[in-house]
This record gives sequence, C-alpha cells and structure tokens, in this order.
Amino acid sequence: MSDGKNVLVLGLGNDCLGDDAVGLLAVRQLRRRLGENGSGVDLVEASAGGMILLDLMAGYQGLILIDAIQTGGGETGRIYRLTENQLPAVGPECSAAPWSAHHISLRQILETGRRVGCDLPRLVIVYAVETNLPQEWRQGCSPQVERAIPEVVRRVIGEISAVKAAARQEKGAQ
Repeated sequence: MSDGKNVLVLGLGNDCLGDDAVGLLAVRQLRRRLGENGSGVDLVEASAGGMILLDLMAGYQGLILIDAIQTGGGETGRIYRLTENQLPAVGPECSAAPWSAHHISLRQILETGRRVGCDLPRLVIVYAVETNLPQEWRQGCSPQVERAIPEVVRRVIGEISAVKAAARQEKGAQ
C-alpha cells in the first residue's frame, strides 16, 4: 500500500476493445477531477484480469472497482453498484481454456486470495457498466457507455469518503 493510503479505486479494461475501456476511462476522469493524489486514494488503471488482480489489491482496506459487465439482458449504459456478496460466485465460461486464471470471477479471486493468506480488502464495491459489444476492436466507447462514465465518476466520488471511513474503522478493529 503506497503512502499509507487505505483505499484503491481500480479501473479495469482494454483501450482497444471499445466499451471494455469503461473502467480505464472512468479512472482517467477521476484523476482529472480529484487530482493526481486521488483525494487520498490510489487511482489505478489495469488491463489485467484473473489472479493477477491479487497483486494490485493486496494491502488495501477498501476497494472500489470499475469495469464493464454483460448481464445478458441489461440496457447498454446501465450502471450497477454491487457489493462483494452480490458478485457472481463463478467466473465466465471459456471453452478454450477452462483452467485459465483469467476466467475466474472477482468473488473467486478474493475468496481464493484470502484463503491463502493475502491481505485483501474487506470492503469491496463494484461499479459496473452494462455493455453490448465489449470485445469489439475499436477505440472509444459506444455513446450509451460514454454517457454513463460521468455518472460513474460522480457516484465513485460520492462513495470515496464512506469507503475511506469504513476502511479506517475496519483497520482500527483489527
């Protein structure tokens, strides 16, 4: 954990895959709004997935993660706020590599990491934006997802103080 910060805002995605970049773009907007120090939180962009996320999350008391989601029936651009208990218990299926650590759910990553003794956040909040074509090779998001990003940023800014307070309380209780 750098500089004694206790909260990580982690934006996930890929700039070359259209709507999948939503997490990265939201963190970039957060950086512009909050400044480089992130208002006392670490603002991190990552194009990684799977168990690699353990290294990014280790040492933090609180995590706000921003990513794309496909629910199969949601409206493109819809914003979901999920807690760890609301996350799917299993990851997406992948017939090409069912053993791959990239195809594991965030909930499985956190549970596995804790089981093996990783110091992972106890408070996890996910902001997910519904996408229609997250794997389309292009730069830039669809208009619906682009319109959702400022609202995600506004909600995350509103959430930061509460997450920091809860993380401090959790840290003090240990």
